[in-house]
Amino acid sequence: METYKVVYEIRYPKILNFRDLYKEIINPYFVYPNTKYAISDENFHTEAINLTFLDSNYHLVFAFDRISFQFDGSHEELLKEGSHLGMCFDIFNKIKTASTFTRISAEILEITVFKEINKDNTEIVNDFAKKHNIKKLFSENLDTGIVIEGSEKTCNTRINFGPFDKSKDISALNLFSTDKKKELEFSLKKGIIARASLKNETSTISKSSFKNLVDKSLKYFNQILSDYE
Repeated sequence: METYKVVYEIRYPKILNFRDLYKEIINPYFVYPNTKYAISDENFHTEAINLTFLDSNYHLVFAFDRISFQFDGSHEELLKEGSHLGMCFDIFNKIKTASTFTRISAEILEITVFKEINKDNTEIVNDFAKKHNIKKLFSENLDTGIVIEGSEKTCNTRINFGPFDKSKDISALNLFSTDKKKELEFSLKKGIIARASLKNETSTISKSSFKNLVDKSLKYFNQILSDYE
């Protein structure tokens, strides 16, 4: 099983004077090489900036209600000391000093993983349908999948998984937005793709809370994917 996409968000109630605050906070990050940016809703209170760090394969969205970090790569890299994820917490520590900032409302983690299977696509789809007792409604099942939703204490989770379909899944799951070479390699793979989306209602965030969400996700993936060979 390998991780291909990680999205981590820090959510907070809307900061109505955000457009007057964010440029000074985000300005130091423009020194990074090969960085692109785009501003949306300019001159409105919903103004936001999207930075794309092409050399490191991640996006950073800084907005009036969230900080969103979107990485084309593994959670393991983000857990390393000094990883790019630290930028989220640096920016958050600056924005929370604003007089109009009230509190954190939630942290969100999305992880997309893939388990490669050495079978052809038709066999993978048929085996998946048989394993989960999915009725064969057509002469040929081209695609199928399962969604599971649940909660534990303050954390709400949605997991979807099924046989990989390159014609749909790469686009639908927004994979490889900064790494087209890896997209080409990935499109040749066969197996099961899964995404876990966790929303934890919380008033505190840290690298440790991020790791806790990663650990929860991996526990779910291991339970779901361990039977597929």
